[in-house]
Amino acid sequence: MWFREPTAGDLVDLCRNMSAMDAREIFAINPVAPDVLAMSIYAQLPRARFAVAIGLDNDPAAIAFLGAWPQDASGGLVSANLFGTDAFASLAGRFARFVRGHLKAEMERLKVRRAECRVLKEHTRARAFIRACGGIEEGELIDFGPNGETYMLAAWRRSDWS
Repeated sequence: MWFREPTAGDLVDLCRNMSAMDAREIFAINPVAPDVLAMSIYAQLPRARFAVAIGLDNDPAAIAFLGAWPQDASGGLVSANLFGTDAFASLAGRFARFVRGHLKAEMERLKVRRAECRVLKEHTRARAFIRACGGIEEGELIDFGPNGETYMLAAWRRSDWS
């Protein structure tokens, strides 16, 4: 598994080839063309507290993107976003173990007290992955999507480690 700073090309490829459920989840809230989404993310990278492209050993193509953007003035509250291609499923368990092993120290280093994400309720693989990474589902966001989709709010909280 490798990590690198995401390039515009990584993001375009990922947005064009993301898994069907990731696409359903993301494009329900942000109904734009994949290339527009990619360039929007790329333009926001300087504001990110953390952003990486993720890939498989011996393959230069990125298969996932993980980013976190500040949601308050202190930067201690971040919104985390992860999406990938179907190939990410082959790396999900290994990546979840990596996250569990490094998340607390990384949140402390970045002075993040809370990282949160929203996931489509029916996206059961993503919800299981969030739990495997130590995230806690806090509740349902009913009618959050423009067509009445329900999303789940999940978070990683510093207070859970105190």
